Amino acid sequence: MEKPMKSNTKTNIETLFISAIAGAFFYFILVYFWTYFPSVNPLFRWLLSCFTDSSWFKPVIYLQDMLANTLLCIPLALLLIKLNPKNVWPSVAIALVSIFLVGHYHLFLQEYQGWHINDFGLVWALQQIPLPMAILFLQLRKKREDT
Repeated sequence: MEKPMKSNTKTNIETLFISAIAGAFFYFILVYFWTYFPSVNPLFRWLLSCFTDSSWFKPVIYLQDMLANTLLCIPLALLLIKLNPKNVWPSVAIALVSIFLVGHYHLFLQEYQGWHINDFGLVWALQQIPLPMAILFLQLRKKREDT
């Protein structure tokens, strides 16, 4: 006798919905963080004083920002793993889409029809969750091998 797929489908839809809401909510947390972090970050001031005249300024700042975003997105990655540990990638994709849509909603408005997504914004939106997910998966695999 076959099991009804209704409950499994409902669970998947709920999981994807929670992933989308969590991604959008987390985007606002990141925006709030980045509103205040540069003004209180001593590392940024040091980098600004040391690398302003150098061609290394933008790559070093980008690496610092990527590290901060990766650390900030670890809780979201953990939530997505907890929601559906067996098949986490659809949840990751939905969370990425919601982060991208919330962050770039203006591209869909009539007055911004001529604007395009810049490469930096696209890379920033796409690295939000996969990098912390990869770190967590490596840590979980290491933990499983040790036990």
